[in-house]
Amino acid sequence: MKPKQLKMSRKWINFLPLYVAYISLIPACTNKQEQSKQQDSKSITVSAAEIRPKYVVVNSWLDDFQNFKTAIDQNDIDKQKTYFNFPVNADTTQIWDAVYDSVSEEKHPATFSSTFTENDFIKHQQAIFNTEFIKSLAQVNTMELSKKSEYISPKIKVNSDSLYMIANYDKATKILQLSVNHPGKTDEYGNYESEGEYAVIYFFKVRENKYLLFDKILFAG
Repeated sequence: MKPKQLKMSRKWINFLPLYVAYISLIPACTNKQEQSKQQDSKSITVSAAEIRPKYVVVNSWLDDFQNFKTAIDQNDIDKQKTYFNFPVNADTTQIWDAVYDSVSEEKHPATFSSTFTENDFIKHQQAIFNTEFIKSLAQVNTMELSKKSEYISPKIKVNSDSLYMIANYDKATKILQLSVNHPGKTDEYGNYESEGEYAVIYFFKVRENKYLLFDKILFAG
C-alpha cells in the first residue's frame, strides 16, 4: 500500500466509530418520529370527540326527546332546566309531591310554596328525576317510539323493585307522557297481587311540534 493510501485508510478508521454511532441513531429517530405522529393523531381524535356536539339539531319533537334523554343520562342540569318554564305552578303540577314522595311525612315542611322556582329545581332535581326515572327512561327506544307513538320498555330492577316505562305521544293533544310503572307483585304461591301497583306519570307539552315543555306530574294507583 502506498503511503498516501495508508494515511487515508487510517483517517477513515478514526471516523468509523462516529459513523457506526450515527447509523445506530437513525432507527431511534425514526421510531420517535413515528411515535410523535401517533400521539398527534390521537390528540386530533380526542379533540374531535371533545368538540362533537352531544345534542342533536331539533327538527321534530323526537329530536328534542333524544336530547332530553341525553340531558338526563349525563345529569346535565343546565340542559334539563330548558324543559321547564320557571316558576312552575306547584298546585297544578304536583311537583312538590314528587319531591317529597320518598320522604317520610314528619320530614315534610309545614307548608309548601305555591310556586316551584329554578332554584328549587336545582336543589331537588335528583328527587324529580330519580333513579327509577333515569334508568327506565334509558330503556326507551326513540326509533320505536317514532313508529307507533308508544313504547313499553323492558322491565328492570331498581333496588329490588321491578319497574318499566311507558312512553306515549298523543298527536291530537300534542302531549308526551312518560310513565314510570311499578307493577304489583306475586305472593309466595305465585298469585298476582295488585296491592302496591302504582305509576308516576310525567307530562310534557310539545310546542311548535318540536320542543318539550314540562307540564305536570301525576300519581296513579
